[in-house]
Amino acid sequence: MSQMTYVSNDTPVSRPALTQLFLEAVERYGDASAFGRINEDLSVEELSYDEVLEGVRSVAAALEAYGVTRGDRAAILSINRLEWALADYGCLCAGVIDVPIYPTLTAAQVRFILRDSGAKLVFVRHQEQMQKALEAASELAHSVEIVVFDPPAELPAGVVSAKRSRPGPCRPGPRMSPRSSTRQAPRGTPRASCSPTATSDRTSRRRVLPWTSGVGIPR
Repeated sequence: MSQMTYVSNDTPVSRPALTQLFLEAVERYGDASAFGRINEDLSVEELSYDEVLEGVRSVAAALEAYGVTRGDRAAILSINRLEWALADYGCLCAGVIDVPIYPTLTAAQVRFILRDSGAKLVFVRHQEQMQKALEAASELAHSVEIVVFDPPAELPAGVVSAKRSRPGPCRPGPRMSPRSSTRQAPRGTPRASCSPTATSDRTSRRRVLPWTSGVGIPR
């Protein structure tokens, strides 16, 4: 009968912050491909780690411009896609707690999560999710900014496109496209990078607030 042998390594494993892991990957891989986006013509647009960092910095800067700061909540109502990742890392770098919301939830369920979490801003995928977020936010006691990844031609009040800036000073939309984010930021928007506390502070481990989906009220 064979005997199994176990080998262990007692070397302590470091536990860096998620933002530190992200920045270390950018420093290590730089212009190497990080994401590949399939376009409508089926061509693949590759995005480097450096370009992703620029997109993340733009999101963090836009959050600050909207008054969404460290410890605040920002929701993400979307399927898995590049912009979801950029919004997530942008929140992490700004010290903002993100609230992922299943895109299949109803407006009433989305309203419950926005109210319960106190989210000040919600990222949404497209017009359908934008309308759901508008309906959900209409009955909240607090205001919620809505940022849409794939915007319709006309944007209603309280909604901003992630692809361009909204007219007026200090009202920028977070440029989610890393290739366009190298342009100078809109007036009133600092070129924020990840804050030192977001990369080193481990006293508060809360980074994401998930609610369950299913039948009834999310929990």
